[in-house]
Amino acid sequence: MDKSVLDFDLDPMERERLIALRHEVEGLDLIAILRRLMEEYQLSGNQVAVSAGMDEAAFHKVMRGEHREFKANHANALIEDLQTLGKIKSPQEALIWHRALRVAAFLHYEEYLLERRFNTTDNPQERHQAIADYIRMQWPELEKWYDDSDGKYPPVFIPMVDTIARHLQKQWGLDATAETDILKWIAERKKSKPGIERRPAKKTKRFIEPELVRVPGGFFWMGSADSDKHAYDDEKPLHRLHLPEYWIGRYTVTVAEFAAFVQDTGYKTTAEKTKSDDTWQHPKGRDSGIQGKDDHPVTRVSWDDAISYCWWLRDMTGTRYTLPGEAEWEKAARGNDGRIYPWGDRWEKSRCNSWGGREDTTPVGFYSPRGDSPYGCADMAGNVWEWTNSQYKAYPYDPQDGREKLDAPDEILRVLRGGSFYYNERYARCAARYGNSPNHWNLGFRVVVSPLSLNSGRSGTLGL
Repeated sequence: MDKSVLDFDLDPMERERLIALRHEVEGLDLIAILRRLMEEYQLSGNQVAVSAGMDEAAFHKVMRGEHREFKANHANALIEDLQTLGKIKSPQEALIWHRALRVAAFLHYEEYLLERRFNTTDNPQERHQAIADYIRMQWPELEKWYDDSDGKYPPVFIPMVDTIARHLQKQWGLDATAETDILKWIAERKKSKPGIERRPAKKTKRFIEPELVRVPGGFFWMGSADSDKHAYDDEKPLHRLHLPEYWIGRYTVTVAEFAAFVQDTGYKTTAEKTKSDDTWQHPKGRDSGIQGKDDHPVTRVSWDDAISYCWWLRDMTGTRYTLPGEAEWEKAARGNDGRIYPWGDRWEKSRCNSWGGREDTTPVGFYSPRGDSPYGCADMAGNVWEWTNSQYKAYPYDPQDGREKLDAPDEILRVLRGGSFYYNERYARCAARYGNSPNHWNLGFRVVVSPLSLNSGRSGTLGL
């Protein structure tokens, strides 16, 4: 529960201001938060040091990254003194700053411990990225700890080992058997690393049921911050959203899976009905084909085609398959730490099929596991644009505002996600979104099994 704003009765404008402040400071490192606080209340470094009860020279070392001794008692004293001085005027605002400072101060010291542990690996860029990603991942957990304990400071925080192991072993493809202390240490702890939960694919004479991965329930960051120079306006504001557990296709629906649907039903796609030269069987014109591409993503399907496939798969399996809402798609792509790409915050062309690469689709999972999301989803950056269930509406995302309804006029746009092989890295970001007519057929899709019932007709048991 967010005790900083949502539990209080506030004037609507003040509430929006505090929500914006909370979103801005949550997830920042300690130095960035202190700088933002100094800017907000027009404070000098010496003034902050005095209010926090710190030696001025020590505080300036903290701000230069040379000192780690900004602790919980300093955060307590600083916020209390700013309230006494009338700089911070409301308890709600004080709580936002207090929580952010306490969590950031803890992680600031944790970073110091991690740096000492990482002295045995000699790639500073990888070391820095792993530490930064670890800190971002622990923010939500520490915030919850802070809220549940009424502000008491956690004495120790352990899960850094598995997080760093994931980044070093999977994200950069390092060899866990290498003779270095850090990788030996990871290999020793590997047994405690939680695995990705999957439900395998199932093939019958009439249909192929896709492989699914589990996305656990909880909060995640949706959208983009103003500080993201690559973000489009329709991705803003960055906001936090809670979703229940669901299962999503590990891969986009393949040519073979879609062919089973067509063979069983005699279905004609939108492109075929309109006599287009480009269809799912001839994706690059009449002279092209899909021979040898059974494991490639199906393309040239419309939103209507994708929904029809989902309903057929429901009938075949008894499981409530549908298209993912864009919130479900985004969480599956980026996890709960707000990363920019499925693998992290740095663009790496070698992890996906995007502009300037192969200039055609690649088999699903071709870039796995290096391009996979935290939950094991493949190809969520590049390869093919993917349909979602959602109508294209402004943020913040609200599943109760009608955007998840299946019934809507054809002129209502539906959201596409993921980019494709002919789009650049800006569209491969997890938060990138695009609206298109449901009759447009130049796209692919993946499926979801969700307990949500959001006016879209999705309800009932999972049947897994």
